[in-house]
Amino acid sequence: GGEAAAAAAAAEVSEAFDRGIRTTPSRAWTAVTPHLLSLLRSDAASVRAIARDVLVRVATDAPHAIAYPIAVESAAAAEEAAAACDVSAEEEANDREATARNVANAMLALEAIEPISAALRRASPRLTTDAGVFVAEFGRVCVLHDEELLSSLRDLHADVVKRCALVKEEALRLGDDAKTVDSAAFIERKNAVMMPAIAALDRIVKTSLTGGGFMTPHVAAFVRAFKDGVTAAAEAFKASSDPVIGWRAVKSEMARLARGLQRKRELRLKDVSPALAALKGRVTHAPMPGTELDASAVAVVSVRERVTTLPTKTRPKRVVLLGSDGVERAFLLKGHEDLRLDERAMRALRAVNATLANDADARRRRLCAREYSVTPLVGYGGLIQWVERATPLSAMFGGWQRRTRAANALPPPGAPEEGWTPPTPPPVAATTRPLDRFYQRVAIALRNAGLPSTASRRHWPKTALRETLRVLSSEVPIDLLRRELWSNAPCVASTTSKTTAHARSVAVASVFGHLIGLGDRHLDNVLVDLATGDVVHIDYNVAFDRGLTLPVPERVPFRLTPSMVHALGPFGTRGPFQVAMEITLRALRERRGREVLLGSLEAFARDPLSEWTEEGGGIARNTHLKQRDAANEHKSLEAAAGLTLFASRARGEMKAGLDAAAEVMRGLDVDADVAVVTVGVAASDA
Repeated sequence: GGEAAAAAAAAEVSEAFDRGIRTTPSRAWTAVTPHLLSLLRSDAASVRAIARDVLVRVATDAPHAIAYPIAVESAAAAEEAAAACDVSAEEEANDREATARNVANAMLALEAIEPISAALRRASPRLTTDAGVFVAEFGRVCVLHDEELLSSLRDLHADVVKRCALVKEEALRLGDDAKTVDSAAFIERKNAVMMPAIAALDRIVKTSLTGGGFMTPHVAAFVRAFKDGVTAAAEAFKASSDPVIGWRAVKSEMARLARGLQRKRELRLKDVSPALAALKGRVTHAPMPGTELDASAVAVVSVRERVTTLPTKTRPKRVVLLGSDGVERAFLLKGHEDLRLDERAMRALRAVNATLANDADARRRRLCAREYSVTPLVGYGGLIQWVERATPLSAMFGGWQRRTRAANALPPPGAPEEGWTPPTPPPVAATTRPLDRFYQRVAIALRNAGLPSTASRRHWPKTALRETLRVLSSEVPIDLLRRELWSNAPCVASTTSKTTAHARSVAVASVFGHLIGLGDRHLDNVLVDLATGDVVHIDYNVAFDRGLTLPVPERVPFRLTPSMVHALGPFGTRGPFQVAMEITLRALRERRGREVLLGSLEAFARDPLSEWTEEGGGIARNTHLKQRDAANEHKSLEAAAGLTLFASRARGEMKAGLDAAAEVMRGLDVDADVAVVTVGVAASDA
């Protein structure tokens, strides 16, 4: 009786669950699309089936809301399947289990995504085609071939430096034998150590010069300008008997490539993507990123001809899209980062804002955090909405430096302008980059503590760091941010309201950043809207306390420097800032707020990002397959090089042992001969 009752109850619950899923409107599911996509990789077939059926309904009823995610998933699944099937007979024989697992995972990905793609094609064929074009073309533009080549060579440079040091160690092991370049043992060990680096350089050069399977005017110009030099440098490195000397040719090409990239700040769209340039003059069905969830999605009409490259390490690009509503929207096209983390962080931030909007105290104080749209398009890149009217803290500091230098160069009232020179130079902080100034002061503090400036960071005394912090803080005005807010206010009342809004915005952003373990809050990643006082945080790549794993661990819960405290108003952290932080924490601790926040973060646990997981752990969505294949090849070469080096060392040790034994035997023979002679002499004397 008990088992029958339990079975009946289970059937009733299952029926109610199925009825709830069927009766929920399709548009309600669009807010949890990442969760549903992550469920497609569940181990339970029933869960995959439910997620697939829901996504098919969404694709049919609200195709614009799911067009980009499905286009990305379809491309990733197809690439995964092609990579899984493109296995040589030797590789399959070496690891049949891994090959079978990869093929099964690839087929599972295709089986899961194909019904959804088919429903999307039936609902809007043009939308599917245009979204696929946007995903493919923006994926190619986010990291251009010359940028990819320079980035890969810089990564390889650190590996080559380590290998050159290892070659020197092997030379010391061999002793006098290594003085001769023709020494067979030295050549064997040098080749074993450098083999993975040479193979990696060959792969990097071939990939960059072939255009990755497609050719644009930009790629053609790049190949014409750098093919001969890069190829010659790679051959010189491969043929050189001294890897240090051989790598100089590659470093020279790296410097030439870097200079060329520095001059290329403005790019023409028709050079980097003729397909996107050809869209001009016709309305596409591709939705404008950031408007996919709206009831009436805005379509993309065209992409502005000029593409601006920002002079930072990853060289992101500013692109402007014209919508069917006549409004131009700017986006940051960024590569080298998995933007799924940023996209999910924005979804979690929207959940926090929804919770605050339902709280009376928070609503009365207008507590919220600024959001922006993030649209992942490829494995390591995508479009980020350009935050208008927001100024990075680094730009404010740069503006203070320029104003200080200009004021120092102005003659005092009454002094003749011609022939006047400043009696003193401008402050050092106004003429030096912050990072350079930090290391200058650290070097001075280390010398005062009796340590060399080259001392390891882990050996820096705390007293030296405190002294450096004190001096650097005294060189920059503490009211820098407050003055920026004040100078952009038309009256005293506006200044007061803006300061209060700024304190509340900092409080909400600090609470959210602390909850998700957000780090890497340098001056470029914290922006301030000087018109409203709102704070905007960008770049959520270092989250969930990953900052604690950095070489210099980030132990602070959020960024709140003395300059930021000074901008919170006369009460500092005890006024509106504290009240807003308490209200935000209380709202998120309540049952409803806690469930909403945890639900929005659940996608992180169900579909971990590729850099958080070990290889082979299921279907790694949007994994950059070329990088993964290169990593696998590098591991194989490392193993082969290690075995070769071990064998060479073993032969050397055996030879040394045999030579020592032979020397001992020769010594014994000499001693025996001497003994025989001595006995013979003694016998003749007798």
